[in-house]
Amino acid sequence: MNIGHIFQDGVTSKGANRGIGLSNMQHILSNYEQAHIETEYSNYRFRQTLITQG
Repeated sequence: MNIGHIFQDGVTSKGANRGIGLSNMQHILSNYEQAHIETEYSNYRFRQTLITQG
């Protein structure tokens, strides 16, 4: 699975009128140089880790 698009508005596996959470998170994190998210995908599971420094 290509996970490169999961941060786009409206992308979801949960149905209509969803898919804003990850794009909102990316937008919020773009305001903080010391924070980013790492995304891993394995065996049909996602793992996201919020990394902060400073």
